[in-house]
Amino acid sequence: MRIETANNYLAASQRPSSADRTSSSSFSAALSTAPASTAQTGPGSAAPPDFTSMTRQELFDWMNGKIKRGEMSLDDSSAFLGMTVKIPVGTGQGAPIALDDWERVNFVQLARDGIAGAQSRNDAMTLAMLQSAMQMMQGDHGANISRHA
Repeated sequence: MRIETANNYLAASQRPSSADRTSSSSFSAALSTAPASTAQTGPGSAAPPDFTSMTRQELFDWMNGKIKRGEMSLDDSSAFLGMTVKIPVGTGQGAPIALDDWERVNFVQLARDGIAGAQSRNDAMTLAMLQSAMQMMQGDHGANISRHA
């Protein structure tokens, strides 16, 4: 085995320039100015999430945090992932997942409406999935969910 001791000029030429480092610090600054509502529902936050007034991005971040911490399986996340999709009424087709949408959504009511729909269609699989999602939301939000509905 032979180890080269020659200088590696390629690696040196690929180091970020000072302009790149400046934009990197600008990016860090932009992240620190994120809306307070996102910070409250993010992973490791002390405040319980408010599922009655949340953006799709906040729900997605909460769900993702639960998965990363091992508190939610990928199967359990299906109902929440479905709630992050915004479907326009007129077209009947799913729009791309627009997690940058700042519209506040009552996900508790959305789940309740889904449960009622699944019961009316005799869709046992969707019913079980949404009931599980409701239990998880109640576990994270506490008894306050029943008062907000």
